[in-house]
Amino acid sequence: MNEQVYNTLSVNGSGVPGEIRIFLNHIYEFKKGIRNMVLYTINKKYEGFAISRLEKQNICFLKQEVNAHKINLFFGKKECLDAVKKTLFWEQCWDMIFADNVKDTVHENRDNKDFGYFF
Repeated sequence: MNEQVYNTLSVNGSGVPGEIRIFLNHIYEFKKGIRNMVLYTINKKYEGFAISRLEKQNICFLKQEVNAHKINLFFGKKECLDAVKKTLFWEQCWDMIFADNVKDTVHENRDNKDFGYFF
């Protein structure tokens, strides 16, 4: 998100994109105890705003690149995110083993650097 748009984004304003409103509602529900963890796929142009909001509210999160235009944000209780990290780690290991054992397979391997951690 460009700096000017980021600085003028008002949480209460009518110009807030729906994607951001849903994200903020997820934060609200997490803070109220309705959810233990959230997985939200968001447009990369809102990445700066979303991560800044999570950091300011001291909410643990993981960031995963989806494609050139979207990211997955996992956020919530640390215990839940630890389980997600383990699952993603084992999925990566399985992908690497599978790719090494199967010839002529198109395989896109994910690096650990695709994940941003805040704990």
